[in-house]
Amino acid sequence: MIRLEVLPAEAAALYGEAPGRRVLNLVLERQFKTTTGQVGAGAPTDPGALRLHAGLQYAALADQSALSSGIDLNSSSALRVREREGYALRAPGDDLATLLPGTRLVAVNVGGTRPIGDWSSSFRANLRQAQTSSTTLLNDVAAEYGSRTEALGAALGLSGDLAGWTTQLAFDLDLSASRQVGLSSDRQTLRSIKGTWSASRALLNMPAGDLLTNLSATVAKAESTSEGRVSGSSSRAHLSAQSVRLSGGMTVPLARRHDAEGARQTGMGDAVLTLGGAVVAGDAGNGHGLNAELAWTPLDHLRLQATLATDQQPPTVQQLYAPVVYGEPTTVFDLTRGEAVQIIPIRGGNPALWNSGSTVMTAGLSAGPYTTRSLQLGLTYSHATSEDGIGVLATPTASLEALYPDRFLRNADGRLVSIDQRPLNLASSLNETIHLNIGAGLPLSTSADGETQLISLNLNTAYRLKDQTDLGNGASLIDTLAGVGGGQPRQEMTLFLDTSRGRWSGSLSTRWQSAYRLRLAESPDPGDVLVDDLATVNLRGAFTLAGRRAGGGAPDSRRAGGGQIVLEIENLFDARPSARLADGQAAPGYGRDDRDPLGRAIRVQLSRRF
Repeated sequence: MIRLEVLPAEAAALYGEAPGRRVLNLVLERQFKTTTGQVGAGAPTDPGALRLHAGLQYAALADQSALSSGIDLNSSSALRVREREGYALRAPGDDLATLLPGTRLVAVNVGGTRPIGDWSSSFRANLRQAQTSSTTLLNDVAAEYGSRTEALGAALGLSGDLAGWTTQLAFDLDLSASRQVGLSSDRQTLRSIKGTWSASRALLNMPAGDLLTNLSATVAKAESTSEGRVSGSSSRAHLSAQSVRLSGGMTVPLARRHDAEGARQTGMGDAVLTLGGAVVAGDAGNGHGLNAELAWTPLDHLRLQATLATDQQPPTVQQLYAPVVYGEPTTVFDLTRGEAVQIIPIRGGNPALWNSGSTVMTAGLSAGPYTTRSLQLGLTYSHATSEDGIGVLATPTASLEALYPDRFLRNADGRLVSIDQRPLNLASSLNETIHLNIGAGLPLSTSADGETQLISLNLNTAYRLKDQTDLGNGASLIDTLAGVGGGQPRQEMTLFLDTSRGRWSGSLSTRWQSAYRLRLAESPDPGDVLVDDLATVNLRGAFTLAGRRAGGGAPDSRRAGGGQIVLEIENLFDARPSARLADGQAAPGYGRDDRDPLGRAIRVQLSRRF
């Protein structure tokens, strides 16, 4: 790849995408061929959970034709309770229970592009096999369970000009078979085929530019056969569902500062209005959606943007008819009893779901780049509401258990052992968030040949103003920012630093989240859980090996057998979630290894081109 171009936001309309999405243009070399092998290993600094990786990829590019293929092998050993002394929720006999499952993954892929006259064709196929294995303590007896999934995906595409329309045709086929054994027994096969046509063109030449339009149609059919058995109850279903989706949109230029020759036209700047809509009809239900975006660039390096999107969508086939299975064990804080417990969630589909609606509004600005340091700034406000939105029950509270008593399963001692997390319709929700992004390139030093070394900085922060959910039926309002019915940080921040010099490169990323409260009731209580703020740091360093010199020229690691050594340290300072009760005592379920049993991990990878 020579370079990556990020096209203006209004370019999304040309490809039938919703406002706010960005289009990337990859500029590739005309001739290229390489084979790359990779091996890697990683593990936490505490015992257990060894991860291994190996891969082989081939890529060739000749003008407009390309071919790629690859195979990836990944393996991770299970992390068991006996390997974590800091796990405070251990019970007699659960030394073999797993905190993280063992996994195996094999993935094979092949793809390519080829011109056919004035058109371009593409194909893609991938085969994937994944396995997981876990052990849990059920009724004081160790029980093993696991899953195995095989999946095959294939796609064909054509693109070109048809009667003045930029046209794309795509055909997708997906087949999968999965099985879970142990605590639950289920089998499921999924078969789906989808065809999509899309086209775009300029319709009118207006004073401010071309009026662009796009149209698309998708026809899909899916079949699912599943049977499962959980907690003595059996489920069996065979579904064949079809759907049709039609969408369209247009981009209307309202004002343009300069014409094609650069002459000034108006002092209003550049302004573009994008409108779009879609309808869906199918066996799972009918739906529709509308969206609009206004983008205005009144000055160089300053852009204002507002979007509005509303839709009514039917539930997906998976949400309706997925087989009922047990999920991986997870730790939750039982607000009803004021204790932390490890539960086994029940997951699957819910045939009783109905349509959900949502409305999302955003307003934002982006400025830059400014100065020689390429300073850029982005600020966005988002407001999202939903009616009958589809969600799951995650935090056990007294009001939730009173409303859905069959979804919280307890043993004879009253201890929570499982939560039924199959999806359900929630009455309404409200979310408001402010996002801030700052980017810059800071000079570090200048080499003898005049090349300046830069360090790229990118800071992202999110500040939640509201996060509320109304379950209906007289239930108390869930307000996670106030700690009622669950809790989450009000503010999150990520910082990414990246630099390179010669054959060395390095990056540092850090993530921070603010402290928050989990209330036992709507009013403050001495048993409330006060979760501390948390900061984690990841470090990555890489060294590129010089390739063999070809014809006396400079080494080229891509074509002449070069390679790269990468060292990564995740959670450099081994930070773990911590909390205390409002009365100052230690909070149960927040021992060193309770929430994050992995902790700091080190990974080494060697790649080489042949």
